[in-house]
Amino acid sequence: MNSGGPTNNPFLWAPVYHEHGVSGFLSWSAWVLYIGACHSGCLFEPGYLEDKSIYAITSSNCSQPSHSTKKAWYGPGTGYHSWATQFGRAWICDSEQHERRTRSVGEQFDEVKRNVTKSTVLDFGSKDLKDEKLFRYQGFKKER
Repeated sequence: MNSGGPTNNPFLWAPVYHEHGVSGFLSWSAWVLYIGACHSGCLFEPGYLEDKSIYAITSSNCSQPSHSTKKAWYGPGTGYHSWATQFGRAWICDSEQHERRTRSVGEQFDEVKRNVTKSTVLDFGSKDLKDEKLFRYQGFKKER
């Protein structure tokens, strides 16, 4: 599994952190997990993550693969193509196209779910994290 954070992209997950006491060690207070794998909806029992400050988004349900697709990554005519899952492409493109300081995790989930047509995108866990802004988990959008 490749971990993500505010300084690299693409992200699989990126936790919100806070300083832990006077020791200076960092600990995670909440997690948003983006899981792009075949049958990834089987990873969590319903209700299992509800009280754990974890919100997980999976690319498919228990009986589906996570479909790959070859698409122009940065738009038609660029000549750059990449193999990606529909889920991964929808999620990364959404992260790059929207202002992460104002877009919520829930808004991104709704958009990704709408754009993925070959599998069923699911969410599990602490639904209150859907109101959090994306920058807390993915960092700020780089200026170009």
